[in-house]
Amino acid sequence: MILESGNNYKICQIFCGDNNKIMIPDLQRDYCWGNPENNLVKGFVDGLLEMNHNQSITMGLIYGYYNKYMPEHLQLCDGQQRLTTLFIIIGVLNRKLGFMKYANLLMSSFEFNCDDQEPYLQYAIRESSLYFLSDLTVNYFLKKGLETVEDISKQPWFLNEYCVDPTVNSIINAIETIECCLENKSDEELASLGDFISTKLDFLFYDMGNRENGEETFVIINTTGEPLSATQNLKPLIIEANHAIVPEVAKLWEEMETWFWRNRRHETEYPHTSDEGMDCFLNLVRLLHCDTEEESYGTIENTDKFPHKEISFTEIYDDFLVYSRLYEMDFSERFDKSIRYPSKQKFYQQDRIYAILPTIRYCLRFRNADDENIKRIYHLFSNMARYRDTNRYKDNRTGKQYSPIFRATEMVEMMSDADCLSLMTILADRIENVEEPIKLKFISLYKDSPDERKKVEILLSEAENHDVFNGQVGNVIEWCNMDKEMFAHYYYIFATRWNVGDFEKMDILRRALLTRNMEDYPIRLSQHFYNFGNKDTWLNIIKLNSKEIGIFLDDARSLQSMIDDFEDTNSKWYIFVKKPSLMQFSEYKNAYIYDQVVVDMKKERTSSDYKITYQDTAYSKNILASNAGKWSWIWANENCIWSDNNIYNLTLDYFMRPDGYQIVLWEGKHPNLKTYPYYEQIGALGLTKIDTGDWAGRWITPLITDANTAKNAYREIAKRIDEDKPLIPIEQ
Repeated sequence: MILESGNNYKICQIFCGDNNKIMIPDLQRDYCWGNPENNLVKGFVDGLLEMNHNQSITMGLIYGYYNKYMPEHLQLCDGQQRLTTLFIIIGVLNRKLGFMKYANLLMSSFEFNCDDQEPYLQYAIRESSLYFLSDLTVNYFLKKGLETVEDISKQPWFLNEYCVDPTVNSIINAIETIECCLENKSDEELASLGDFISTKLDFLFYDMGNRENGEETFVIINTTGEPLSATQNLKPLIIEANHAIVPEVAKLWEEMETWFWRNRRHETEYPHTSDEGMDCFLNLVRLLHCDTEEESYGTIENTDKFPHKEISFTEIYDDFLVYSRLYEMDFSERFDKSIRYPSKQKFYQQDRIYAILPTIRYCLRFRNADDENIKRIYHLFSNMARYRDTNRYKDNRTGKQYSPIFRATEMVEMMSDADCLSLMTILADRIENVEEPIKLKFISLYKDSPDERKKVEILLSEAENHDVFNGQVGNVIEWCNMDKEMFAHYYYIFATRWNVGDFEKMDILRRALLTRNMEDYPIRLSQHFYNFGNKDTWLNIIKLNSKEIGIFLDDARSLQSMIDDFEDTNSKWYIFVKKPSLMQFSEYKNAYIYDQVVVDMKKERTSSDYKITYQDTAYSKNILASNAGKWSWIWANENCIWSDNNIYNLTLDYFMRPDGYQIVLWEGKHPNLKTYPYYEQIGALGLTKIDTGDWAGRWITPLITDANTAKNAYREIAKRIDEDKPLIPIEQ
């Protein structure tokens, strides 16, 4: 079968026919996937085993060309490693399943019985590779006789020159790996894998034209309308634009593809392609080579086209060498994320690019920088990305476009030397980076002692990683007065007290902080709305009260002792300090404070639960609303709790005064609702009607001194009204 450009082909259509062959021409490199130091075969086989064997999967693109001298032999220029590995897997499966099941995918019966016994795959990169694959296919994959792969090198057909052929050695290692992967598989599982490989794996073929005068033609004309991936489209364009300057461009590009294959995603949905990693990397390259902030802004938005004419392959390959080095570095010592391309998005998010891109720029600028200095730069920008906005933005007033990513790489270009301390002044000149100059100044005090400097850096990193600080530890530096031992001291106490994973201890901390009577704790969110500290507000609370928090950390008493010692009954927080249930009830640690009345919020919004507390008495928001929905949730303001009836134009107030409680029922707040027909009979419930003054027409109870009695009366009045019948019995 002659493959036609733009069509998909299965393995059983690629390895077929009496005279058809897939040739690996001498322009290609050796087969390398089986090399022990870079063995990609195991991951490839494991990926195939994990796939859904009932579902067809496109394995990507293969390029090749036919020439007039061997019109039935496809000269393969891309896809060599994958097709070779699949051919070897088929050979191993054929051995394991009786030497006949997949023989027709290895060699045609005509070749085997009537011709030169040449397999479908021909390795023409050198004569020894060509002969070996033919000998191997016939004597190991198609015939019985050899027990193990170790016996191959002992056969009379195994020539001495095979021993030094890298392709031969890689193929033998690949066989060993494949046989190990399939060792415990049943015949049914082996047949499932073989049928899947032969009938479900598709390759998209593109004809590259021909090879004349030793030059490859790498221009692909897409006449079918079949879409290619970004890297499939880009590869021939890059090679065409650069092969005159960089003769090894095709092999170097394949080196990059091989690296991205080794570091590919391992989800079962995409276990077979390196495109995602390559696309992600090339997007970084595009951003790295932007000349202006506006260009960077637009590049973040437009990720469709790679400027292959503007960015040379040499630049791409230099960037790749740096990126692959960074990708394999361990950044965990400073609590930084490893550089791994994202599993759920097509490209890195802008906060990740903000850390990665300036680090690549740094490595390109300071090519002799050691790992320690690289990790320092990466940490600095990773840490800034924790707390500052790294997304591009546009000034709607001026129309100017801003790219924090571009500005980050720009700062690296301004460095006077490879030490990140040279960023101290540069960062200080940029208002948005107020944290890092303080830390760099602190580190610089220890720059003459590498060991002491690293201890300070690791200590700072540990503190930055704390959930509360989220990268910003300027307050700890302020408390310690730039002394390393004191920094460790304050941070240890802080981390012990701000144990955010222990909810019970955090509530004790909040109550202890209330004993300090700090001006900005709890933090005021609006006129009456306060927060006692949660993951979103702790850092702001600490910054607003930095000096007082430092004094708080110096207090040697236990938190419980601070609570027990607090006797300021005039403090509006006294009830929270002394009554732990209030703090425990609130998940988001929010409350509305109206003088002595507290609305303790379960979460952020009133649609969630809350309770109202006055002195030692709590009132559920559903105290009246539970009556068949006839009363709305109660709410408070200053010294009053109230609820509106949802059917009648009635409002029920509950006034709380130092000398007692008084309930008031009145109408008129919601004139659109029905008039309560028994309003004039309210006196039967123990209320008195007011005839004059501002409260004329309202019904009130006498002053009730006991809170529980008043609470029950409030509920009972609502209940009687809900009965919706005369309050005074009708005389017989």
